[in-house]
Amino acid sequence: MIQVEKQSKKKQAVIYFLQAVGILLVEQLILLPFMVGGSSLLKTLLACLVLPALTIAGIWIAKKVNLLAPKGSLRGGEAAKYLGLGFLATYLVKMIGGVLLFIQYGLEGNTLNQEVLDSLPLSPIVLFLITVFVAPVIEELVLRGYIMGKVFGEKSWLGLVVSSILFGLIHVPTDLGSWVIYGGMGLVLGIVYRMSGKLEYAIGLHFLNNLLGAIIMLLI
Repeated sequence: MIQVEKQSKKKQAVIYFLQAVGILLVEQLILLPFMVGGSSLLKTLLACLVLPALTIAGIWIAKKVNLLAPKGSLRGGEAAKYLGLGFLATYLVKMIGGVLLFIQYGLEGNTLNQEVLDSLPLSPIVLFLITVFVAPVIEELVLRGYIMGKVFGEKSWLGLVVSSILFGLIHVPTDLGSWVIYGGMGLVLGIVYRMSGKLEYAIGLHFLNNLLGAIIMLLI
């Protein structure tokens, strides 16, 4: 009986992993047309329809697979604590990574992921929708929700490490500084999810981090 239960759990974990990969691939296929071929009014208008729908679809999937907290279980004080401490931790991680990039490259030091974002011919609206809404929901759904929560279990240390490494990898790190920034951010997001048990807080922290980054990019 125990052996059957173990096999069933392994099978379920494989299914969840494949679903996570599938969601990530679909997201990339949907985003690709908006990220290549230049910017246009039609593409921007289409993005204003498609990208919010993609974000809502991610939230709907999270709800269907029971990754979101029950109604009434989210508390303002608890959210402020996790978001505040998490934001400070991500700032520290990015500061350390930035110092490492400066040591290696000088003032021109930057991550490849950021350089690609800066070079893409995206309208400010499309850039904002992708980085502030789509990325936090889909990446947290896949990496924290599915990989860490469903495949390994939200309290699993192995799941925390694996999801953090995968988060780093999808941001294409090319040096130690990049690994510290993205792998470290993934670790902070995973710890927030592990300690709180609420995917909403990881999504919220990711949202705040990307919102600040997007505002700085648009102002510069």
